[in-house]
Amino acid sequence: MARKAMKIAFIILIVCFILTACNTVANVIDSKARSAVGTSSRSDEAVQWLIANKDLVIPELVNRISNSGGNKSAQAANALIAMGSIGRQGMIQRFDTMTDEGKGRLCNVLAQQKDKQAVLELLALSEHIDAFDITVSAISSMGDVALNYLSGQLHSTYYQQAIDTALIKMGESAIPKVIQAVHSTHQMKSDRALAILSVMGESAVVDLAEDALVNSKSITDAKQVANIMLKNYPQSSITAIMSAIKTDTHTDIAANILFEVSGTEHIGLVLTQSTLGHAETTTKVLQEYVALCGVDQVLMLVLTGDEAVSTGAKAALTGGLYDRETFTALLNNLTDQDNASSKLYTLTDELITDNNLKLSAQSVIATDTNIYTQVVVNEMKIESMGYNLSKSAHNPVVVTRLQAMANSLDGEMKKQIYTVLASASDEFLPAIVLNAYAQSGDVSLIASQALVQTPVLNGKFLFTELNMHPYVGKVIEGLLSDDNTLRTDAQIILSRASTAKLQNEFYKTIFAYYKDRNIFSILASHYTGIGALPVNLSFDKDGVAINPETISLKITGDVKNVSKANEPDYSALLSGFASHLGLTVVAADADVALEFDCTITPRSKRYSGLITSSFLGAEATGKLTASVSGAQVSSVTGTASILPPEDYPGPSGEFRYKADEEDAPSDEVFIICFINAMYNMWGDEALFGLYNFKMYATSQAVEAMFS
Repeated sequence: MARKAMKIAFIILIVCFILTACNTVANVIDSKARSAVGTSSRSDEAVQWLIANKDLVIPELVNRISNSGGNKSAQAANALIAMGSIGRQGMIQRFDTMTDEGKGRLCNVLAQQKDKQAVLELLALSEHIDAFDITVSAISSMGDVALNYLSGQLHSTYYQQAIDTALIKMGESAIPKVIQAVHSTHQMKSDRALAILSVMGESAVVDLAEDALVNSKSITDAKQVANIMLKNYPQSSITAIMSAIKTDTHTDIAANILFEVSGTEHIGLVLTQSTLGHAETTTKVLQEYVALCGVDQVLMLVLTGDEAVSTGAKAALTGGLYDRETFTALLNNLTDQDNASSKLYTLTDELITDNNLKLSAQSVIATDTNIYTQVVVNEMKIESMGYNLSKSAHNPVVVTRLQAMANSLDGEMKKQIYTVLASASDEFLPAIVLNAYAQSGDVSLIASQALVQTPVLNGKFLFTELNMHPYVGKVIEGLLSDDNTLRTDAQIILSRASTAKLQNEFYKTIFAYYKDRNIFSILASHYTGIGALPVNLSFDKDGVAINPETISLKITGDVKNVSKANEPDYSALLSGFASHLGLTVVAADADVALEFDCTITPRSKRYSGLITSSFLGAEATGKLTASVSGAQVSSVTGTASILPPEDYPGPSGEFRYKADEEDAPSDEVFIICFINAMYNMWGDEALFGLYNFKMYATSQAVEAMFS
């Protein structure tokens, strides 16, 4: 029993010794920690002692930071800081073992150091579990030292989220530095800076808008800033930009920023603030801004907006820079209710500087032919008048009023207005003249004279999109007239018509009555190139139209007095013709089977000084048959003749020429004969396609057509 009691007493003694020793160590550490934060020589000794005993000291001090509060925690933190990198690293290494309160205290201690090393340490800690918010908050409280470092790291991928979030938490104080990064040549840095500013929101708008106005290197840079950030806050951005305009402002950059920010929704907001910034430069900015928005959009605001909007709009539009566009915009907005007393009429005086344009607009708005005659007297160029009017010709009110003006005039004045309308490039105003031309009597004659006198471009009317087919009857009537003036006018009108594929039916109808080589070549051009028209080939079989897509082809031929071995390769001569007709040659099961059999006869002529005949010509006769499903549906004959020349074309002084049938132009006469047969089978339509296959041969095949 006594032995057991002694054992218990011994254990108690050891525990007391340990507790005493621990308390002694803690007391020593406590004493040294207090001394370490001073400025005396004893503080240096204390720091050295703490460092020398770091394995005991650091866990104790970290524990105090983690679990104690008030002065004791602050004293421990200060002691660890006094230990330099050893103490700081000791804290950081034990970060994950600390309580949440302790972690917060540690972050605050590091933040209070306000040095780059602390920023780096906190960034590293931000990646620990549940440490992001406290570390980022600590960094954001470090002022310029953190701001300068963080803004310089936007090109780096390290700690990206922590850096961006810390800058955002810094708020307005960080905006100037982040804006500087927007102009970085490093794209990632620039993009991140804009993204940070976007999160900061409206508080960044004024600084960013002013910076974009002054420091953007190009319109592209300015538009990027506007699109990513400023357009989200149009009112603040527009006010900031307009207020920041100075004498040295790049007006093109300012106008483009405004346009990107305002779009079409906030044009009025820009115009109402035209009194901000430097007046003269602001006007230039607004003029360039109007060019981007479109005069029509701005004029609509003048017509419907309040006085402030109208003032800004008028400042941008006046000065003659946009006279043509304003003229067009006025007439675009013309309604049946407008007249000489309407606001539209008044605006022509306020906004248009050019007197001819002003009078021209007012004549249409007021339906006043007297005003129009003043324009003619002022000798405004006809093509210029037509060009200006054509821009508003989609407005039916404009067309109706010009039609009424033309109807009210007679003689020379009617011809003048017809000439103006015919010089327009749209499809509405020239139609007024062509409709008059299609009539009879004096109106038709005046319209004809106007069409002949109207200005042209490269020999063609300016109204290239107007379909001429409704007027084909009148043109044919003129072409076939015995009256030389009517015939000449019709020929001029025809020569000036557009040759576009749109006019195909017009030219085909003309060609049916008026065989002309130039018209033929125009029609042929419609069946080749981009947007080529399909060649329309069809058969009638038992009352059913057959439009073949595939053909089989059998060709036989014979050249008299020439051996088979020396005859032309007939298939090779026709290689590729089918594609120009929209057909495909197949070996079997074709929609149509074609057979062509041709006989060629060389033709000779005796020339003075030559003993024998020379074979410099040939004639051909061929039969072309077409069958569908084994039944013949068409059979025609083709002919061709290439006669020997009247005079021998051989070398000068040649005396003898040996007659040889193989020298006859068998190849050429065969192709011409085949094309003639195709024409006899399918008519003009086949020629238009084949002309693109063999131009000369096709022309020769139908030479008689043009005689």
